[in-house]
Amino acid sequence: MKKGISEIVGHTIEGNEPVYRALRTLLCAACGDEIPEGGLFTRHMLGQMRLLPHCQKCKPFSLEANKNSSSLLKALLSTQAETARSRKPRLTDDHADEIREAVEARLGPALKQAHHQSKTKWRSKR
Repeated sequence: MKKGISEIVGHTIEGNEPVYRALRTLLCAACGDEIPEGGLFTRHMLGQMRLLPHCQKCKPFSLEANKNSSSLLKALLSTQAETARSRKPRLTDDHADEIREAVEARLGPALKQAHHQSKTKWRSKR
């Protein structure tokens, strides 16, 4: 199933226009800048339909605060960058070495076997 382009997350305070969250990377119709996945934007009317995405640089807006929204809904609608910053601990060099050793110990034999099999398949095709 194809991933959607955007979803409505609220309305602007200024004009009560819908505010969208990008579900994949989009281009701003006005300046051509990239709207990242999870970024907020508005759409410009083209005839009777809202089609053309505009980034916050081209059309600044403030998102209307919804007092009835739950913390779960806020967490789901927050950008991926915000959730990544709050949940992922930074690894120090000593942790990186431990992880590398654990991965090598776990995957080393399987990688060697796969490498050996790929060499024998290549030789047999000659």
